[in-house]
Amino acid sequence: MKISEDQALPPQLPGIDLAETMERTGISAEMLRPILLKFAIKNRAKAAEMAALLSKGDLQGLRMAAHTLKGASASIGATAVPQACLAVEKAIAQGKGGKEIKGLLHELAGALAVLLRSLAALQ
Repeated sequence: MKISEDQALPPQLPGIDLAETMERTGISAEMLRPILLKFAIKNRAKAAEMAALLSKGDLQGLRMAAHTLKGASASIGATAVPQACLAVEKAIAQGKGGKEIKGLLHELAGALAVLLRSLAALQ
């Protein structure tokens, strides 16, 4: 379902708590819409980038990427993505193996895909 610009935002989007975000930030749907679109553009390849970091063994880079995505997604009211990012961060901090981290990245990618599909309806 496409949302026209004059509609601002639908009442609900899977993967994001719009009402909470607008209440917490004090911004209107009209102001939130471009922020959400910018998030989608900036993070559409994030799951693949993070998988590449793991493949290269760059756990510090992966931890930073997860931390950054956690903050950005939480700020727009994403529901599952911040928790998935936190799980990746914790696994790295606890010295978990690549196989476990890869599984967590798969979960993160799924949560991010849901969010990005929802945001795609705003374009």
